[in-house]
Amino acid sequence: MPETHDLLFIGSGRTVAALDRLTGKTVWRIKLPRLFGSPLTLMTHGSELYAGRGGYVYCIDQRNGTILWERGVNSSGGMVFMTSNGGSASAQAAAGHVVAQQQAATSAAVVASAAAAAAAAG
Repeated sequence: MPETHDLLFIGSGRTVAALDRLTGKTVWRIKLPRLFGSPLTLMTHGSELYAGRGGYVYCIDQRNGTILWERGVNSSGGMVFMTSNGGSASAQAAAGHVVAQQQAATSAAVVASAAAAAAAAG
């Protein structure tokens, strides 16, 4: 298996995959468990890959595609925005308000949905 820095992460619909960046071969592929529709966003942090879709964020092990945890953001809009800053991961809505935060032992992930942020900014 390639090192995690040799992987390219792609997503479409419910599918998230890791490709070997040198050969283009699929290393692993998973389908996210929920059927909610919205754009899929991806972000890496350390050895973790975060996937946001349908009002949920999933923490995925980059090496094998195992979902380590998932967290809903309790919104009707479904879009999850993510960004990384100085070793921590955060997501903010258009109004700039952090809506929810989930911290793991080695990293932090903050998630927000467009609908929840619009309501909070309201």
